[in-house]
Amino acid sequence: MRRAVIVGGAEIRDYPAVKKQLDENDFYVFCDSGLFHAETLGVKPGLILGDFDSHPLPDEVTAQKTQSADLMKGRVTSGHGIWKEKAPYGKEIRHTCTADGCEMIVLPHEKDWTDTVYAAHLIAERGYKKALLIGVSGGRPDHYFANIAILNMLELQGVEAWMADEISRIRILSAERGTTARIDDSCRYFSLLAYDGPARGVRIRNALYPLEDGIITAAEPYAVSNEVLPGCTAEVSVGEGRVMLVIISKKQ
Repeated sequence: MRRAVIVGGAEIRDYPAVKKQLDENDFYVFCDSGLFHAETLGVKPGLILGDFDSHPLPDEVTAQKTQSADLMKGRVTSGHGIWKEKAPYGKEIRHTCTADGCEMIVLPHEKDWTDTVYAAHLIAERGYKKALLIGVSGGRPDHYFANIAILNMLELQGVEAWMADEISRIRILSAERGTTARIDDSCRYFSLLAYDGPARGVRIRNALYPLEDGIITAAEPYAVSNEVLPGCTAEVSVGEGRVMLVIISKKQ
């Protein structure tokens, strides 16, 4: 199953470490200044979107309007033109493509969602069941926390979504989906934090600090800096609520 990779504009300090997490079959969505990472990552966008307040607007085609369904399903060919849809505050979203044929969505500056939130909704609507967010951690803390919330939003829409950088991987685990996360012993640490209220029925197996039917709350974050037993694969699940799983890579 093809995975969608959303690339944001936050700093990437170790490109080789991030590139190790990419697959050749990934579909890349570049959000605004995330385009600055394209060349160093060595990948081509499948979709570009943003309000382009932090990256120059790429050159676009100037053909006649075409059927919107083709663009919304990601089928862009030469000759596709520009069409518009209504956005909040009387603005418009412009669907077009770049001069070299890549699908592009130009968002207004005045809107309710960030570029990254819009990208996340779009990949869920297009049926992707796996997603990876890179270039979205560090920098402004409000954007960082909002991007973690995107993981929760995608999890609730049935998308297995991870945020990754050079030292960590983050995912929201929900009881609604009944997912068991498996963590191999290549990591340095892993931690569980309550997300969106108390998490109950938390289970951790094959770890230095096992747990059965545990309760994790935001007021008592005790499940931090756990370790996978050597030669084992740790298993983490939650019976009620949600937890944020943070996996810390081994030091290089």
